[in-house]
Amino acid sequence: MPPRRHMRDKAQIGVFQTVSNGPEPVESFVYGSAVSCRFVRTSTREVLDGKEQDLTDVQIHFRADQTLTDASRIKLTRRNLTTLATPEYYELVGLPWYTDDNRTIVCNCQSMPTGAE
Repeated sequence: MPPRRHMRDKAQIGVFQTVSNGPEPVESFVYGSAVSCRFVRTSTREVLDGKEQDLTDVQIHFRADQTLTDASRIKLTRRNLTTLATPEYYELVGLPWYTDDNRTIVCNCQSMPTGAE
C-alpha cells in the first residue's frame, strides 16, 4: 500500500534563512505550502548526532520527494484530520533518513516552545 494513504496530517517545511539587520544575525525560516505527512508520537529517547545527544519525542514522516535537512523546521498544521487552531513547531534532531524502501523520509523531531518559531 502506498505510504501516502497513511499520511493524513499536514505540515509546512521551513527553510533556514539568515537575516542581517545589524551586528547580530537573526535566523528565520520561510515555510512552503502544506504537504502530507504522518505524525507519530514516540517514547522519548536519546539521539546521538556526532558528539551531541538530544532528546526526541516525535517522528514526522514525509514522502520521499520532499527536501529536508537537519536545519529544516516543521510547522504542523493538521493532525488526525483536524486543522490545528495553533500550529505546532518542531525542529529536527539529527539528519532525516529514508526508510528501507526509499519511499518515505523519517525525521526525528523535538517540539519547540511556543514563541520560538
